[in-house]
Amino acid sequence: MATKTIETLIKVSKYALDDKRKVLAAHFEELALLERKRKAIDEELAAEQAAARDDPSIGITYGLYANAIITRRDKLDADILVKNREVEIARDDVQEAFEEVKKYELALDRIRAEQAKERARIEEEELNEMGLNGFRRKQAVDPTSGEGRS
Repeated sequence: MATKTIETLIKVSKYALDDKRKVLAAHFEELALLERKRKAIDEELAAEQAAARDDPSIGITYGLYANAIITRRDKLDADILVKNREVEIARDDVQEAFEEVKKYELALDRIRAEQAKERARIEEEELNEMGLNGFRRKQAVDPTSGEGRS
């Protein structure tokens, strides 16, 4: 009965672990998207800087553009920091869920080992009893072959 309960706990814990892994994967995807956006901003800024150097008429508006793009980049940097923290939290959640699954699996293994040990002990007792009964019958049939009947 205890094994069924623990098996159920293992299934529920594995389900929770899978959910937490999905959350972690989603955070990683969101982080990757933010990092791609950050890279695109850097590339865009570099391209605009080169264009401003090459064409003085663009240089007039470049200052306003640069301020706006730097503000966007700073916002993305802040978003990336927040997302990195969310990834850390999700990673910790996955680790805790994994440890819980392992705890239940180890408990189940211990219970099964104890049950196997108990079955082996009972089987040994039954075999000993059968051997003893066989010896007693033999003694009852052939009293000269041993110490006699008691």
